Amino acid sequence: MAILSKTLEADLKALNMSFNLINNSDYRCEDVSAKDADEITIYDYNNGIDFKSFRLPQKKLVDIDWVMNKYNSERVYKSFSEDFKKLLLLKGYKNSINVYPTTYGIGIFVAFGHRDSLREMKADIDSLMVETGIDFRNEYSDAGYVFRYKISKSKDNIEKMKQTNINN
Repeated sequence: MAILSKTLEADLKALNMSFNLINNSDYRCEDVSAKDADEITIYDYNNGIDFKSFRLPQKKLVDIDWVMNKYNSERVYKSFSEDFKKLLLLKGYKNSINVYPTTYGIGIFVAFGHRDSLREMKADIDSLMVETGIDFRNEYSDAGYVFRYKISKSKDNIEKMKQTNINN
């Protein structure tokens, strides 16, 4: 059961945003109550329409601060993934690697044609992460096609990610 702030709707509206509650066990249900919701989708109408969905905490108040922290952390990873793509280009990786933001950090999809050089690529990517001073841990996806970089959301780490901005 999610605990929603009584002012959440008004607070989001003031920012030209809105939300919708979701119960993943019953997609047909249109008017989901906070009691039955397990996910929230935030809609941002400031630059067209943008939206993000998040799992709702069971015992934590979901207020404007919680929503904005979740929503903005996603943006930090998006910006970092774009800058990280530029770092990979500088290291000579052209179109063989796809970097994308995730809820845990960034995912790096490795093209099928480069399966033989995965260890070398991973070592290069790991060294880039270490060079930028980012606190991370990684793992492979089940099929081994994605390197998952789980990036710490600490304040210091977020600042380091923002500082990797490359103007190329």
